[in-house]
Amino acid sequence: MIVLLDPKQDAAALHHLWQSAYRQEADLLGVTDFPPLKVSREELQTSPAQWFGVWQGGAQLLAACAVEAQNDHHLISAMLVAPQAQRQGHGRRLLTHVCERHHAKRLRVGTAQANRPALALYAQAGFVAVKQQQLPLQQGWLDYLVLEKAAQTM
Repeated sequence: MIVLLDPKQDAAALHHLWQSAYRQEADLLGVTDFPPLKVSREELQTSPAQWFGVWQGGAQLLAACAVEAQNDHHLISAMLVAPQAQRQGHGRRLLTHVCERHHAKRLRVGTAQANRPALALYAQAGFVAVKQQQLPLQQGWLDYLVLEKAAQTM
C-alpha cells in the first residue's frame, strides 16, 4: 500500500533508503563522487517535496518517491527502491500513483542516461526525453536526461 510519508518522522528510514538506492546507482554508473550520496538526513527532513512510500510490515521502507510542485509542472525529485526490493513492482506502483495524483500538470523527472532500468520505467509510464545535458562530476561528466509526461485531462 502506498502511503504519504512524513519526512521529519520518517527521516531515518528515508535516509537509509536514499543511501542504499543511490549507492547502487553510483555503482551502476561507475562513479564514486555521486552528488545524491552527499544528501544528509537533515536535508531530507526539510525537503519541500511531498513523499510517498511503501513499507514492509510498517518496519522497513522499501520504496519512496518525492514530488515537488513547480510553477508549471510537478518534479519527481527522487524515485527510490531498496536494492533487495527491486523487480517487485514497487517503483511502477509509486510512479503510477504519482501520475494519477498529479495528472493535471506536466510531470518531469531526470536520470542518468546510463540508468537503463529507470529510463525503461519512465518510458513505460509515458515519459519522453525533452532535454539532454551534462552534469559536472569530480571525475568528469554525467550524461543526464530530463523526461516529461504531458498533463492528462480526466
